[in-house]
Amino acid sequence: MRERVCGKPNCKCRRGTKHVSLFLSRSKDGKIEQLYIPKNKEELVRRWVQNYRDVQQLLEKISSLYWNRLKEKG
Repeated sequence: MRERVCGKPNCKCRRGTKHVSLFLSRSKDGKIEQLYIPKNKEELVRRWVQNYRDVQQLLEKISSLYWNRLKEKG
């Protein structure tokens, strides 16, 4: 989430209530890429990010299982 002030002179953000926007970021080829997520896509993107985290966690569990099997067999 990123807070910002827009260019409208009489907007509420000039008085302290900043606009909040969601951005998705990733590292690619050593550079950080950021992508603005519109309000109507926020829930969907949050689910995608959670799915990604869940998959990463499952891969870690699988990796640990195989690691331990290899250690036990010596």
